[in-house]
Amino acid sequence: MRTVAVGGRENLMSLYMTAGLPALFAAYQSAILLRVDSAIQTRRDFANWVWFANTVLETTLPAVAVAFISSSSIDPAYTPLANPAGLGFFLFISLSTLRLDPTLCRISGLTAAVSYLAAAAHLGWRPSIKGENRY
Repeated sequence: MRTVAVGGRENLMSLYMTAGLPALFAAYQSAILLRVDSAIQTRRDFANWVWFANTVLETTLPAVAVAFISSSSIDPAYTPLANPAGLGFFLFISLSTLRLDPTLCRISGLTAAVSYLAAAAHLGWRPSIKGENRY
């Protein structure tokens, strides 16, 4: 609501990303649903690469939201943690178990970890390699 009431460039970009990302994802999921319905009617199964690509794409979505729907008012060290979109990882990793394929589950977890670290790096987070104390 703040985005609509206050206005401004950051709020407007946040509105576009908050509305556009789910709309794009819903269109993708609708296309997959149509393909699944078609496969069920013709009694055919999807190729493994389709499930692999779908799992990777779905598990990457929360990282895209973390990277691009974040407030600049939060300190960069905490921005990846303070974004509620990060909770989406739990949903998509859990959904990957519905195929009952251990390889897809591992790919989902690995994709979530790598994409989250990439989103955090995009937001300015850098790991402390030297072991320096930041307290």
